[in-house]
Amino acid sequence: MDVFERVRDVNAGLTLTEDRVSAARLRLLQGIDDSRNAERKRLARRPMFVIAGAVTGVAAVTAGVVVVGQMTAPSPQVEAIPTFAPTPPPSPSTGDPFERATVASVLESAAGATVAGGALEAAPGQYLRVEHQTTQLVLYQPTDQYTKWDATRASATAAWTASGTYFTYIPGDRSQEWVTLFEPKTTIGQTFGAGADALATEWLGTTLQEQIIDRHAGGIDDGSDPQTGSDAYYAQIPRDPQQLLDWYRTFMIGDVLDEDSQIASMIIQELQRNAAPADLRAAMLLALRAMPNGKIVSVDGSLVTLEFSFTWTSDRFDSWTDTLTVDTSSGFVSASSRTLGSEGTLVPAAVPNFSVVTSISIVDDAP
Repeated sequence: MDVFERVRDVNAGLTLTEDRVSAARLRLLQGIDDSRNAERKRLARRPMFVIAGAVTGVAAVTAGVVVVGQMTAPSPQVEAIPTFAPTPPPSPSTGDPFERATVASVLESAAGATVAGGALEAAPGQYLRVEHQTTQLVLYQPTDQYTKWDATRASATAAWTASGTYFTYIPGDRSQEWVTLFEPKTTIGQTFGAGADALATEWLGTTLQEQIIDRHAGGIDDGSDPQTGSDAYYAQIPRDPQQLLDWYRTFMIGDVLDEDSQIASMIIQELQRNAAPADLRAAMLLALRAMPNGKIVSVDGSLVTLEFSFTWTSDRFDSWTDTLTVDTSSGFVSASSRTLGSEGTLVPAAVPNFSVVTSISIVDDAP
């Protein structure tokens, strides 16, 4: 049983919608991305493989040149492997040549750099250490049917942002033990509305109070077969961008959620995990060209932030917007965000519901 299932057990006996279960999970695990939970649900239904979204499944499988078929990445040179530092989404700039670019050309440039640079890999006995700095927007409404901490942007009477950190340790030999460490410290950032400071302090008492270390051999423990993150798992995923999209849609048949928004989220999460082979990550970047309403939000040198927006019909929110920040010189995705809904005036539109900033390094040991 993984940590997400443990969290679900807390709500055993309650009739909750999936998005509300996700919200509870996010509170306990310091804002780990909600859409990644939805992916766990889908992947558990899938006969052959799985991913995660909070990053998690709704996110893991989620990959210039188009590479068809399996490509072997260059052998890792551990002593020369760089450390990718977290990069906040850049501010808009003027006069940059990327301002004349299109979303497709940015993704193609990043895909080409991904294949040219190969995968960042740990040698046997080492670990790829992925640090996830998460921020969630907590929305308060005292008369909510299920929990007062799970309002919408339209109904909330108070709100605040809360930040935390978790780590994924990916072994150089993917068949060995994977480790996920959730840190208990949660920090309150911005507050909105009357009484938000006091309410945020109360909410902190409901969050994770001790460190959780989740261990599982061979990949991420999400019920998939092959396990998410394993060599066998990635080997079965198409490298052709259109086939990759078709593959996602095949296992999402019957899902009540909008397909494109879920596919975009899954791809972004997988890219940010940086565990997939270089050719698959390139295919994922190219597949994002098919997502609707894409636009370039900001440019800072080779760092480009892209946005994809989707319209929903839901009693919870009317829209879903994803962003990702990609380095076109390496293909590395260092930041992402998700905004659910456009209604309400309490919280500025620029404050997303969830965001994750990622940094990656090679280490010799795991907790």
